[in-house]
Amino acid sequence: MPISLWLCPPSGSHVQQSLEQLIQTFASIIDVFREDKSPVFPAHLTITNDVSIENEQEISQKLGDLTKLAGETAIEFEGVDYRGSYFVAVPLACHQTDSLLALATKARQILVGDDEIAFLKSYRPHVSLAYTNVDPIPTDARSYIEGHVLKLLQYTHGWNGGRLVLMKCEGPVDSWTALGHKDII
Repeated sequence: MPISLWLCPPSGSHVQQSLEQLIQTFASIIDVFREDKSPVFPAHLTITNDVSIENEQEISQKLGDLTKLAGETAIEFEGVDYRGSYFVAVPLACHQTDSLLALATKARQILVGDDEIAFLKSYRPHVSLAYTNVDPIPTDARSYIEGHVLKLLQYTHGWNGGRLVLMKCEGPVDSWTALGHKDII
């Protein structure tokens, strides 16, 4: 079962509302370039994937452990970085802050149990703003997207803390389910 650990912006915050508005807007403009519908999904930064969890008690315990270690994890936006694959077609790249790398390393140790050095070499934190197979994103759509991201960056450059969510990412995006969550305080 494909499970990922997400870090979502603080619930109800301006940054959460702004990102989710961008995701909804970009899905509608990208629909123009696709045969099928672009999905709308919660604003999040994927901390890690390939999570192995056995039961609800383990979910609660491991999320609790990570929440204690997370502290004030800082997410700092860089800018749009088109990558050309479905889940990272239109990502808002994020800096590899010390607190984010520490959380990602601990999450890999606790939830996946693998070598964090190999993981960190390929870790490119981002907040996806659209899922699509359109590649490349057309120039007029890029201009529209970049203009809206620049407006966002005038008001916010990221967030601190938030909510850790274990997400079962199986099937169509609109059928994904949260297995558990804990707020970082």
